Amino acid sequence: MTDQAQHEAPTILVIPQPAVRQAIAMTTVAIFLALFAILPYKLGFERFFESLAYFSATWLVMCMFAPAIAFFAWLAFPPRGSLPRLEVSRSRIRVVPGLIARRFAETAVEINLYPTSRDILLCHSVWKGLGDGLRLVVRDGDGTERQIRATSMDYLTARKAQKLAQGISDITGLPVQLLTRIRQADGRVQEISWNPPSGWTRVFRGAALATGAAPFVGGAIVGILWPSPAVMLAVGLGLWLSQMSFLVLLARCTGSKAKFPTLYSLTTVFTFAATYAVAVVVVHFMFKGR
Repeated sequence: MTDQAQHEAPTILVIPQPAVRQAIAMTTVAIFLALFAILPYKLGFERFFESLAYFSATWLVMCMFAPAIAFFAWLAFPPRGSLPRLEVSRSRIRVVPGLIARRFAETAVEINLYPTSRDILLCHSVWKGLGDGLRLVVRDGDGTERQIRATSMDYLTARKAQKLAQGISDITGLPVQLLTRIRQADGRVQEISWNPPSGWTRVFRGAALATGAAPFVGGAIVGILWPSPAVMLAVGLGLWLSQMSFLVLLARCTGSKAKFPTLYSLTTVFTFAATYAVAVVVVHFMFKGR
């Protein structure tokens, strides 16, 4: 290995944050903004602006929301320097955790590349049917494997991992494979290709996540309209039946082995009913009197 290779400036590849984390942060910001808007809505805009001139308590209440909104907005749209990253050169690959992970004492890990290195593997590990994190493996010409546990890359989807793999390959000149390694209890290891999901699979997954918002959205609308108790019950029951029907259809269309026994259905209806009822009461309390 030459001195030039040892001191080669690495290329930075940013590891994107999970889309779910961004969605949760943006939803939290929306909730805080909605709570922030309650004050002028309940007081009336004219009285609210008058209170800003005469009552410091109004400013205090507003300032209580500012740090939370700023923090979750930062989580939703973090600066590039705070995200985890790969520092890739022809001599090594270094995985650097994000800013928050570094605050919790998580350290960077790295693996060297040699002239005898043959290829690189990004392996999604599975142990007894459960995800066991992502490994970055360098395989030498004689079949020897060296690996590091890339914790910062655990939440990569196959599509995002594919983009990173292409970047690593372009920089190192080595082919990069995406694999899922399934380790059995008897020590056997099965390797299968880790491919991005099809377009229809992504649509179904997105729709499945959207059904989780049904009790919140339905409860909010009912809370604003505040119909008779019979109508509230009918709407809630209809939403739950629609949700369960969609989940059954989703399981069949995607080939999932998930089943919906009676106990599971009863558990779902109780959690759905509780969420729906809370949304109805909270939203009605927020908007009553207007």
